[in-house]
Amino acid sequence: MKYYSLESHALRRPNGQYCWMIDIPLTLHALSGADGKRVATWNPKLIAVYPEGPVDFDFGHAGTMRYPIFSSRLRAFFERNCPRMIQFLPIRLERDDGTLPMDGYSLGKFLHVVECIDRKRTRVDNNDWTPSETGEYQICGPVCLRQSGIGDAVCFHVKGASDDVICRDDLRLAIEREKFKGFKFETVKISEKA
Repeated sequence: MKYYSLESHALRRPNGQYCWMIDIPLTLHALSGADGKRVATWNPKLIAVYPEGPVDFDFGHAGTMRYPIFSSRLRAFFERNCPRMIQFLPIRLERDDGTLPMDGYSLGKFLHVVECIDRKRTRVDNNDWTPSETGEYQICGPVCLRQSGIGDAVCFHVKGASDDVICRDDLRLAIEREKFKGFKFETVKISEKA
């Protein structure tokens, strides 16, 4: 089975130039890291801002912490195909001057966390596998995963490497068939055959 990291394309501004950035003016600690815990309290009036004219997209990242953001159409897709794996937290998108609101978007907290890093084939800074305070490893270069640790997971965060959201090939193909906008897939190294 093949696996891919779920990345977002750099969204283009309406004039065609890079980059159309979504900014969240605070750090959302409840969304940071791959702890697998649901966010207990959430303010659905939280506003994320964008620089100019709305851009049509289904998947992107918001803020410097790269919080995943989903359209309502993509949210419905994941709720059907990966139930209970992502907690969707409604967010308001609007221009930084408060105009042109974009409705139906949510930030996503991935709840399915899998411990599957192949420590023999993944490099960490100074060969030190001591996790940081947030449980992250200082990974240098691409992460390699163990198939035996993944099991039959379809979409998940990698424990110790929370920036990495991984999806199975069948989910990638389904996303491509639906023609969702904003995705980029990078092949992930797997160390064992299923």
